[in-house]
Amino acid sequence: MKATAVSMTLAAAGCSKKDKSSVLNSAQAASIEPDEWKTTVCRFCGTGCGILVGVKDRKIIATKGDPENRSNKGLNCIKGYYVGKILFGKDRLTKPLIREDKSKKGTMEGFREASWEEALDLVAKNMKEAYDADPKSVAFYGSGQQTIMEGYASVKLWKAGLLSNNIDPNARHCMASAVAGFMTTFQSDEPMGSYRDLDETDVYVTWGANMAEMHPVLYSRLTARKLKNSAVKHYDITTRQSRTSELADVVMIFRPQTDLAIANAIANYLIQNDLYDQTFVNEHTQFKAGTENLGHTFDDNYEATDVGKAADQDWVIPFEEFKTRVSEYTLEKAAEMSGVPAKDIETLAKEFADPKKKIMSLWTMGVNQHTRGTWMNNLIYNIHLLTGKISKPGSGPFSLTGQPSACGTAREVGVFSHRLPSDLVVKNPEHRRYTEMIWNLPQGYLDPIENPGMHTMKMFRELGNGKIKFLWSMSNNWGQTNPKLNRYRGKDANGKGVIDGFIVVSDVYPNRSTEMADVVFPAAMWVEREGQFGNAERRTSIFEKCVDPPGEGQMGFMGDCSGSKASAGSEN
Repeated sequence: MKATAVSMTLAAAGCSKKDKSSVLNSAQAASIEPDEWKTTVCRFCGTGCGILVGVKDRKIIATKGDPENRSNKGLNCIKGYYVGKILFGKDRLTKPLIREDKSKKGTMEGFREASWEEALDLVAKNMKEAYDADPKSVAFYGSGQQTIMEGYASVKLWKAGLLSNNIDPNARHCMASAVAGFMTTFQSDEPMGSYRDLDETDVYVTWGANMAEMHPVLYSRLTARKLKNSAVKHYDITTRQSRTSELADVVMIFRPQTDLAIANAIANYLIQNDLYDQTFVNEHTQFKAGTENLGHTFDDNYEATDVGKAADQDWVIPFEEFKTRVSEYTLEKAAEMSGVPAKDIETLAKEFADPKKKIMSLWTMGVNQHTRGTWMNNLIYNIHLLTGKISKPGSGPFSLTGQPSACGTAREVGVFSHRLPSDLVVKNPEHRRYTEMIWNLPQGYLDPIENPGMHTMKMFRELGNGKIKFLWSMSNNWGQTNPKLNRYRGKDANGKGVIDGFIVVSDVYPNRSTEMADVVFPAAMWVEREGQFGNAERRTSIFEKCVDPPGEGQMGFMGDCSGSKASAGSEN
């Protein structure tokens, strides 16, 4: 730990490894102690691990797990142990940049350094011109990497200040189906369980979740539980072998998309054999159907309709109709479709059927980035609701989060084109009235935003089509992670040129998004300012400011999550 701290200190000071005068032996390294330890939270995945940051001479020299943090209890994975190093890259952005040579758009050439005042004036001018010409041509792209306060400020600026719903986060890519699954099933967002369930369950079911590599601190609780109790079982439902599969008792490798059939077959097995919790079902559940023929979103002009029905329509059905709908999914049919042996599906169904067993389902991007991700979320909830294994210690469905504050920022404070803070939605007049009261606005002020704005895919399609004239992106790297990116670089099938909209990017390092920018703002990263984020178990954590950002970095940024949340499972 201390040797790493020394290396980080030397790196921060610009010392070369070849500079022998800078090299300290282990005895010298052991003598270095921070002036103080500050309480922070890791910025990588959505687990929300507490990290203590050691500061000496106003520099970060060490990091270690926070034993008082109830999410990780002092344990950090390798990403958390080395998180301090992300601040010290040689190519950190330190001053605002203005693009002078538009022909160099798509590269980091053609920029010049500028003052904050000049850069902000230019941004304000272009934003106002676009807004005055067409309010719908202005958009903001946020992130589950923003702090809660930054997300909330973004929402108030766009929805109250500009009366625009053209604001959406990169969580649209990873967590929108989880949100829709929660809202359509429970009318409330976010998991109902806690990490403590991991320590008390009897059966783990991972659905498209490579926890061993993507959420290793949580996975360590799974393995610890198994080591203590040989009766505890783990079923890994996945499209490929992963590190998570290595310790699973049963690995069920299915053909992509056929996890839907597996889930329906389990529900059907429970009903046909009267193994579901009839009392719980009768007292606490209702059954619904919804639009089925949604098509697929490959086309730019895609709209989800089914014989005139909107994609978000649903209606109540009796239990008997639900029973009939799932009856075609026999074990044999699910096995034929998925490639998973019928006996393995039956074994898992019997685990759910056992009233003495506590079961925890865990999933992440394998389900949530599925082409039918909302449905798959619904089907997992169906199984837990049929068996009453929900909202009980050690039992329940648990949607894991990929970003450090996708829950706290993107979801809880409403950085979505259709939402307001606190699970409220723009199309509900009562929700708008409540928001007006909280924001001290006149009644009816928010009525112009009663219709949702452009979601992420629509926003970037229209950027490519020339309808978005001003875009500000913060805390994400859309130029790397969005689909069909060639359209922005003059290489699409229609031969379109580079986008002509005015783009502002707030970031910490040059990347594929800053290459497309007209103005780049240098951002403060992680503990270079204070902040909060909300993790996967709905816990809000505060992190202290530890050091100043380099140069003139100011605006907040938690770091890009691309590559930090990939998981095993369907349709990654």
